[in-house]
Amino acid sequence: MYFAPVQLSNLNDLIAHLREQIESRDLIIAGVCGLAGAGKTTLCKTLASNFPAHTLHLECDRFSQFSFVEREKRIEEQRRLAPVNSEENPLNWYAWEAIGRSLAALRDQGCFTYERAWNNCTGELDGKYSLQRTQDASTLVLCDGIYLLHEPVRDWLDMSILVDTPEAIRRARGKARTTDVDRRDCMERLERIYVIPYFETNIASADIIYRVADPA
Repeated sequence: MYFAPVQLSNLNDLIAHLREQIESRDLIIAGVCGLAGAGKTTLCKTLASNFPAHTLHLECDRFSQFSFVEREKRIEEQRRLAPVNSEENPLNWYAWEAIGRSLAALRDQGCFTYERAWNNCTGELDGKYSLQRTQDASTLVLCDGIYLLHEPVRDWLDMSILVDTPEAIRRARGKARTTDVDRRDCMERLERIYVIPYFETNIASADIIYRVADPA
């Protein structure tokens, strides 16, 4: 059972709220989620710099079910059967069981090593990804990913922060990341069909909604 999310728009308030939650614990795993371009990774880096505890940044994008080529092949095969299909839903691109095992290993053993990590340069699953806690220090694990509010993922976390950023800012960041117009249009289509409905359905599971102000 989850309570109504705390709504914050000031970074210092978010830092203070998070500090209250972690100062009495040896380990806390905080999920940082939100739409693509919301600034999740930037927020993780900012939070890490503001806490004296040893901080680990776990990137969910390193855990993929398939390589890029295999994923595109599966999407195309299903697209011949139906215009909207489970293969193209980005929620299903992640190796969720591997993420769960890695988080559990951090809790129980203080470390994990994942042998099939996504290679950002090649799109293959030939990378090795590992994190390790410092034995004699409190640890804050920032779990960085788009989708962290559904079951059973939500229960793997001690708390969740949804980063809510104005669409204009997210779109500008998306244009800065790639010049491939077709690819960008495809991702915006998937966002409309799958990602936005995901957050509309699961927003109440967030502990904190951090609203990023529009500079305009």
